[in-house]
Order: sequence, then structure tokens, then C-alpha cells
Amino acid sequence: MDPYAELGISPDASSDEIKSAYTSKFISLILRHNPGAVGITLDEHGWANVQELIDGINRSDDYILDMEMLEEIIRTDEKQRYS
Repeated sequence: MDPYAELGISPDASSDEIKSAYTSKFISLILRHNPGAVGITLDEHGWANVQELIDGINRSDDYILDMEMLEEIIRTDEKQRYS
């Protein structure tokens, strides 16, 4: 398995691009399968409070997220899974 292909990035990606790709995958996992893992709940339509999502992810040991990074992940997501 090619980890770069799995993340959807090129082998010459910068460390910021790699971090962003991992964080994007983590956000997708949380929102699609286990929001409780970071202590958030989705509303009746499946939407999350953005600040609660950021705070919950930042409580995890492996990821740091702020609004600017989240906006960049949303803007550059080719699958448009967050909009």
C-alpha cells in the first residue's frame, strides 16, 4: 500500500500537506463514524458545531486544529466531503 496515494498526496508533499491530509482523514472518521471519540455530538441533521469539533480534536493526543487549518482542509478537499 502506498501511504501517499492513501492520503491523496504526492510523495514530495511538504510536512504541512502531510499533516493536513492526516487531519482531514481524522476529521472524516470522526464525523462519519465516531463523533463521541472527541466528545462531540451531531445534531438531528448530522451537523457538528465547528468550535466543539475543533476543541474535541485538540483534546486528542495526535492532532492540532484551528479554524484556519480547518478552512484550508475544507477548501482543498477534492471530494468536497465537508461542504
